[in-house]
Amino acid sequence: METRNEPPERGRWWIPIGVLAALLAVGFPILAVIAVVAPPDAFYSLVTAPFVLLGLALTLLSPIFVHLDRQYVASVSTWEPSGWYAWMIVPPLALLSVIYVYQRHRYVGTP
Repeated sequence: METRNEPPERGRWWIPIGVLAALLAVGFPILAVIAVVAPPDAFYSLVTAPFVLLGLALTLLSPIFVHLDRQYVASVSTWEPSGWYAWMIVPPLALLSVIYVYQRHRYVGTP
């Protein structure tokens, strides 16, 4: 893989997408188990609300992250990510973040 001398901060737009992928793959299943096992109360809401709000914020901002990272990835590799990845703004399609991070790793090798 040949890389150009790009500023490192330009290549960091995958991080919020990776956090979203991690929340979907690890965090939300754990929160679902807690929701089934623990009775709903104020403490449970205080513990889970930050994770849910972070996931929602990352989902809603994901098209911006994808757009900026697509520009970087296309400039340093042969992969040109599809615009379809912007559809991860729809919560059920947020699983596209896992696919995006995997494909980015295959072509760029960063995450």
